Amino acid sequence: MRALVPRPPEASPAPEAIDNPADGFGHAVVVPIYEGENVVSLRVYNEAGIFVQTAPVYLTVDEQQSGTDADIYVLAVGVDDYQGGIQRLEFAVADASSFARTIEERQPGSYREAHITRLVDQDATTERIAAEIDRMAAEAGPDDSVLIYMAGHGVSLEDGAYYFVPVDVGGPDSATVAAQGLGHRTIIELMSRVVARNAFLFLDTCYSGAFDLSGPGNLANETGRYVLAASTSVEEALDSYNGINGVFAHAVIEGLTGAAGTRSSDVIDAVALGIYVRDRVPELAAERRHGQSAVFEATGGDIEAFPLTEIGGSDEARNVE
Repeated sequence: MRALVPRPPEASPAPEAIDNPADGFGHAVVVPIYEGENVVSLRVYNEAGIFVQTAPVYLTVDEQQSGTDADIYVLAVGVDDYQGGIQRLEFAVADASSFARTIEERQPGSYREAHITRLVDQDATTERIAAEIDRMAAEAGPDDSVLIYMAGHGVSLEDGAYYFVPVDVGGPDSATVAAQGLGHRTIIELMSRVVARNAFLFLDTCYSGAFDLSGPGNLANETGRYVLAASTSVEEALDSYNGINGVFAHAVIEGLTGAAGTRSSDVIDAVALGIYVRDRVPELAAERRHGQSAVFEATGGDIEAFPLTEIGGSDEARNVE
C-alpha cells in the first residue's frame, strides 16, 4: 500500500493573509498565445472560491507552418527510499522508470525528439522536481507535449488538500508534509508555467484523487490539462501488482503498449489512455482483492487527443497480457 504510516491527522496551515488589503498588490503572469483564436480573461478568487471575471479579450494569431515536428518532454519521478520514519516503497521507482522507458521506446513518428528526465530516490527532492518542471516549461513550445509521472507516497490532509511526498520530506506528520511536500496548489502553479498546449499529469500515489481540479486556480478549466490519478481521495494504491509494477503503472503500461489502441490506429492518444486506465485499474485491483479506482479528468480548455506512443500495425502488438 502506498500510504504513509501514520496517515496525517491534522489540517495544513491556512494561507498567509495580506496585512493590508487596501494597499493592493501587483502580479505579472505570462499567458501563452497559440496559433488561431485565443480568449484571454482574468479571474480573481476569494478564500471561499467565489470569483469575479474580467471581460474576455479575443486575440487571433495567423497560423504558420514551422516546418518542424513537435517534441515530447517526459519527467518521471519515483521514490522508494524514504527516510524520517516514512514507510519505504518497493515499486515506485520501477513504475516511473517503466513509464519513461515505454515512451522512449515507442515514441510516435509525429514527434521529432523525446526529452526524458528521470528523478528517482535521492534525486527526487522537492527543489529538483520543481526545477525540472520549470526547465521543461522554459524549453517546451506551444506545439510540444509534456508528460509528468510522479510515483511515491501521496496524502490527503484533513482539509482535503493533496500532497505528493518527495524524498526529502522529513517525516510523516501532517505539519511536515504540508511544509515540505508538493501540494496541490504548488503543482498547479508549476504546471501553469508550461506553455505547451498538451500536458498530462500522472499521479501514482495513494489518495491522489484528492488532487482538485475544481477549486481556485483550476488547472484543467483554465489550461486544458489532463490528470490521471491512481486512486480516489480515500483509497490506498497497491504498491505491487505482479512483483514488477504497481496496479496503476501496470495498467498505464498495458495501455501505452497497445491495449488502449484500436484497429484503426497505430497510435495511443491521451484520451484513449485515460479512459482505458480508468476502467482497467479496478479490474486489476480486484484480482488482488483490493478496492482501487483510477480517476481521469480532462475538463475545460481545448482538449486534444494528442499522441503518446506508437504501437505498430500488427494485431499482436495490441494484445498485452
